[in-house]
Amino acid sequence: MDPYLSLFAGAAVALGRLFVAVPSATSADYYVATNGNDANDGSSAKPWRTIQKAASTVTAGAAVHVRSGTYNEIIAVANSGTAGAPITFQPDAGAKVVIDGTGFTDGSVVHSGAGLFNLRHKSYINILGFNFVHSYGAGVVLDGGCHHIKIGNNTFDSDFGWNPILAWEWASDPNQRDLHDLEIHGNYIHRSFLPTPYKWKYFQPTQPWAEMISLRGGRNISIHHNVIDYNQLGEGIALGYGTHDVQIYGNMISNTTSCAIYVDGSYAGGTDSSRVVRNIDIHHNRVHCPDAWAMALANEAVHDGAAGTDTVNIYNNVVYGSRQALAIGCWGPYWTGGKSAYIKNVTVINNTFYDCNLQGGPSVAINKAFNWDKKHPNITVSNVVFRNNLIFKGSVEVGTHGGNPLVAADHNGLDPSATVFGAGPVVGNPQFADAAKGDFHLSAGSPFIDKGSATGAPAADFDGVKRPQGAGFDIGAYEFTKEPVAKGLRIFSTGP
Repeated sequence: MDPYLSLFAGAAVALGRLFVAVPSATSADYYVATNGNDANDGSSAKPWRTIQKAASTVTAGAAVHVRSGTYNEIIAVANSGTAGAPITFQPDAGAKVVIDGTGFTDGSVVHSGAGLFNLRHKSYINILGFNFVHSYGAGVVLDGGCHHIKIGNNTFDSDFGWNPILAWEWASDPNQRDLHDLEIHGNYIHRSFLPTPYKWKYFQPTQPWAEMISLRGGRNISIHHNVIDYNQLGEGIALGYGTHDVQIYGNMISNTTSCAIYVDGSYAGGTDSSRVVRNIDIHHNRVHCPDAWAMALANEAVHDGAAGTDTVNIYNNVVYGSRQALAIGCWGPYWTGGKSAYIKNVTVINNTFYDCNLQGGPSVAINKAFNWDKKHPNITVSNVVFRNNLIFKGSVEVGTHGGNPLVAADHNGLDPSATVFGAGPVVGNPQFADAAKGDFHLSAGSPFIDKGSATGAPAADFDGVKRPQGAGFDIGAYEFTKEPVAKGLRIFSTGP
């Protein structure tokens, strides 16, 4: 992780903690300690020995305080909280708690792919502040109809066989299709599995693929201020299969090997073809992934209905030193006999993309297959707006398969060596404050100051600075200010 990203990472996790409501001590407080006994009553003086004992016993309104130590166990929560009385699992004040899955293999967990901390059809649960290590499967699993769950300020830092954080509906089972109101925030994820580094090639690997934060289905979800600084094989944040109304913001992602933020409109199972991925906002994220795509919108598979992605807003993101900054329509449903898929109504506004052509392709590819593929996917891209974006040391390419996907492309800042793209382009050197150290604020005299469009521009920039500051809106993720702006993340609104 580079020093500038480290600065933002600390701010991201710190801000994530602001969203956690830690219960005050009440008669519903219970305690777990490595020197406890599950025959005890769970009081401070007589704590339980295992977190599972607490998870099997406590009911709405309880706060489970876990004292320092390593807990080698698989946990499944038995009861739900309520809106006014959630159940909270957290370390005791000042405690460092490790939940370690060493020794548990696929046959000994709750079911295939289960995690270290498992919720099935549960609601109003908070899982806060633990360190998860060594899982044959996943880390925290939300299965089926979970809702009003917070996963915050945890660390996932070791080998995981599958996704460190997994929240999935199962499209083929109507009883497991009510996942909603989730907050995933302030977590630190560093995942490895293989004995030696592995770079993804263009086939399905036999090694354990994983998405660091994985959503399939669900609604009303926020993923914010997480730090993902390594994934040996797979994506950073990935969502698909009907997921909708999601905010992805304030995350710091580096060194994933496939894609940092991946939106997959695939439809899998059942007969409800209306289950499209929709209403996704991706903003105020910072990405540095030399071996990966930073952001991609795709449709991998179609089973019983058309796969679709509808209404994605991408704004105020900073991407640098990556294989590619953004791909829209890059992968289609090859696996299902030529069935069609679509991506439509995408806005890409006021982002900064720097040095994102590390494997020779464009920084931004719209309606184009991955450059290693020999045929274009059976996918239609339409109604894309691309405005006020700054692309330096890179270019934009647009494919015409199925027609021009762009409804508007204007006021973008381009590298002098790139092909002129869209209406009203501004070409030149952006004069970043210090690109070598990852500081992409504009300096006085930048040709991109006051040259953007007001149409659709976010009300504030990456730092939370109000737009515009001068005679007009600036191009890129940062609005130029004469006064210094503190480097770090602020709390962002969840709309443009």
